[in-house]
Amino acid sequence: TLSITTAFANWNYIESEKWYLDGEEVATGGTYNYRLNDQQSHELVFRLTNQSGVVVEKVFNISFNENELTSTLPDPECADVTKWNTDAEGFQNQNTGVTGLTGTYIGYQRAASENGMDCWGLAHFDISQTLSGLKPGKYRMKASVLAAQQSLAGTAGKNFVKDLYLYAGGTNVAVATQDGTSERYTLDFYVGEDGTVTFGARNMVDQNRGYSAGGANWFAMDNFTLEYLGTEDLAEDLEDLRRQAADVAEGTVTDAIYQTLAGLKDGTDNDADAAVALQQALGEARLAQAHYAEYHAVYTGYKNFVEANHVDHADLTAALDAFGQAETAEELYAAFAALQEAWMAYLPDTEMQMDVTTLLHNAGLEASDSGVMYDESCYWRTDATGGNFRIFAIDGSD
Repeated sequence: TLSITTAFANWNYIESEKWYLDGEEVATGGTYNYRLNDQQSHELVFRLTNQSGVVVEKVFNISFNENELTSTLPDPECADVTKWNTDAEGFQNQNTGVTGLTGTYIGYQRAASENGMDCWGLAHFDISQTLSGLKPGKYRMKASVLAAQQSLAGTAGKNFVKDLYLYAGGTNVAVATQDGTSERYTLDFYVGEDGTVTFGARNMVDQNRGYSAGGANWFAMDNFTLEYLGTEDLAEDLEDLRRQAADVAEGTVTDAIYQTLAGLKDGTDNDADAAVALQQALGEARLAQAHYAEYHAVYTGYKNFVEANHVDHADLTAALDAFGQAETAEELYAAFAALQEAWMAYLPDTEMQMDVTTLLHNAGLEASDSGVMYDESCYWRTDATGGNFRIFAIDGSD
């Protein structure tokens, strides 16, 4: 669809404003919406005439682009939320003003404070569509996305948004914006011989808590586009994907992800399927790397304590096993959440002397980021309002 609006200055006594498609008058007025409904070339003309008979014309030569595939998307304008698959309740069509989103779009928003906190978070979610019948090769998808924490204005709120991604075919791009303003994101990905790709957005963690490093409370998306780029870059892209796979160090991701990458990085296949396998494995690796070091350190501490003290707690043992066996990034995130829940459930039941420093937020008293009032690394609260507060150090705390 092509939407055209005309404007002019110092042009008095307008006689007519007319639109012609292939020589036939199709509309009048200063605005026209044209939709290409076939694969032919067309000429669209806007003709402005004043009462003196002076004519000004603007000609649009319109041709079909076989590589422009936006029209094949089930809901590129995000006008019908029922056309999307999601594992979370709360997604709906919205039309409140957001810069960069046009008309109706899909949004997920929590709009009430809880427990006296001025910030609230979205639960874990995945919203997606699957497209089939595509040619093997490289594609480019674009979308306008809002992912914001509304309690903080400007870049401060944007900096709090973590673990939210736009994805397609295994590739991921992190999304974070200021309140009320969307940004345009791009994903390049390969489709294999099966001709299918799943795309959408996901929130990897449950952000349903107060001020935090991942406290996004509003997500919205709109205006998806899809373009076929062909196979000309395949050899170069495979070389780059294999280099990236080789750069992923052991111990920075789950064993399963690492072994998958190790098997792919020295591969000799040079087709689109090889690119798909690599991009999917690397996508998993990037998601896992975002938190693996942090999660694994906590897991190791709990595991060492359980083994050293012969702790007999079924839920905690099961949670430790699940974390150790996690293969995908999704399993890793879910296993860590379950592990934390099991640990907190175990603590009130134990009578042994133990170090519970891990219960302290920011036990190391690290400074918060500049321009951030509170965050997950700092966790300090203040009853002061206005400005930004930064924790530098409190000496002698234990």
